[in-house]
Amino acid sequence: SEYNIFLGKCMKTGKNMKACVKEWKLEKS
Repeated sequence: SEYNIFLGKCMKTGKNMKACVKEWKLEKS
């Protein structure tokens, strides 16, 4: 899914999962 792809890319940049989830929610709000 789009979410999984985003998380994968985000976590590859060295951020932790919580930071990535927060980023996703901000982007989708």
